[in-house]
Amino acid sequence: MSDDHSPPIRTDIPQSARIWNYWMGGKDYYEIDRIAGAAGVEVDPDITTMAVQSRQFLMRAARCPAGEESIRQFLEIGAGGTPYISRPRAEIRAVFDGLELVEPRFVSITQWRTDTAEVGEIRPISAYSAVAHKP
Repeated sequence: MSDDHSPPIRTDIPQSARIWNYWMGGKDYYEIDRIAGAAGVEVDPDITTMAVQSRQFLMRAARCPAGEESIRQFLEIGAGGTPYISRPRAEIRAVFDGLELVEPRFVSITQWRTDTAEVGEIRPISAYSAVAHKP
């Protein structure tokens, strides 16, 4: 089957996943994504740290239930395709209401089951999350 009907990749419009790739030090982005990503860094110089730490948290969070609880289905809320929007800590915490939180519960993503080899110096950043399951 031919991909003649595939839409062209727009390299003249920044795309959030490619901007995140730029922030994480990747190589799969275009010049327009680099420009938009650099503008984001000017507004929030810690965005690159947050992007890398978010990815590392996601990997740890997936290993936890898969390894400890033998859970094989996951629902990731807030993944890709949407722009990063800073929210108050209480608003993020409210997403977990009614769920059982896995230790260490709701913390900065750099403090959720980390070791220094994985994240470097463990210091809180303004990105919070948890891993939870239904009671």
